[in-house]
Amino acid sequence: MCTNVYADTDDESESYADSYDTVIDDYYDYVATYNSKSSKAERYKCLAEMALFSGKLNLKDIGYTIEDITGDDIPELIFGKVEKYDGENSTGKHVRAVYSIVKGEPKLIFQSKDGNSYSNIGDGKFAYSGNSGQYQTFGVCGLTESGNKRKWDNFYFIKTKKVYGYYRTILFNNKTGKTDEKSSKEKTIRDTEFTKVWKKVFDRVKPMEMTPFSLYTRMSVYYKEDVKGKFKNYKKYELESGEPEARVFFVPSKTVKNFKLIGLTFKSSDDEGNIVYDQNVLYQTKTLTPKKPLLADVHMFGTIPNLGISYVDDSGRTHKYIVNQSGEDGSLLLTKEDF
Repeated sequence: MCTNVYADTDDESESYADSYDTVIDDYYDYVATYNSKSSKAERYKCLAEMALFSGKLNLKDIGYTIEDITGDDIPELIFGKVEKYDGENSTGKHVRAVYSIVKGEPKLIFQSKDGNSYSNIGDGKFAYSGNSGQYQTFGVCGLTESGNKRKWDNFYFIKTKKVYGYYRTILFNNKTGKTDEKSSKEKTIRDTEFTKVWKKVFDRVKPMEMTPFSLYTRMSVYYKEDVKGKFKNYKKYELESGEPEARVFFVPSKTVKNFKLIGLTFKSSDDEGNIVYDQNVLYQTKTLTPKKPLLADVHMFGTIPNLGISYVDDSGRTHKYIVNQSGEDGSLLLTKEDF
């Protein structure tokens, strides 16, 4: 298995890790705040389906890994089900979603949902099983060298067909991933032959290492009134003068270092809309913990951001976020931005 790029000190690898931060944050938030009636259920169906029987999602049960599985020096992001929890050495075989960097942005390549599932077989390959209308489907796939789409080593689909008055199992095989009988090789097989082909695919399935969400560092931000006295012990930043327009909590999922609350003032912007800010550190602390977060007095958030945060996680990576408001419901958002 390739080394998780978070442990790599190379600047380019670090930038790819940064590219996936927003995706990981979104998946983490969906699990941490899981609600079966959420409007996001369709978007995160690969996770939502895991809660169909239990009615809940657990941060220990879902993990991720970032590794180069195509050999192009650009890593992919893989989400999976944690089946053996052992902290940083946790493993799982079942893959829930695979992302790649395409044109500089994270892109979902495939996911397990709607009765279709993927499992790790190593060397950048995945065993697939599912259904497509009248066919049972399975096979082995990976990604193209550029990582921008799925590539099939073998794709099988079967159907029962009447041959000379008897029902026979027909196995079709191609490398397109489509249930097109005309463009596929066709073979009438016995049950023992089907079992042999099936085992050839799924006997290769094996665990892969992944980081459980329970070990992921995620910063959350809340209006004070929305948490209803949940935090009794906290650090505090107060305005030197005037009344605050809002009071907000900054709460990490685990201890972070060198946390800074930064005032931002618009300085300039380029033709592409990239903004340069004058920065003023309003508050900083060596550590910020889930049990002792920060309550900060702030001014309301306008069209141009006026507040940011930065912190260092336990792997030594620095994270920076702009604090802003949702245009839909006014809720607080943290947007990844290297200001």
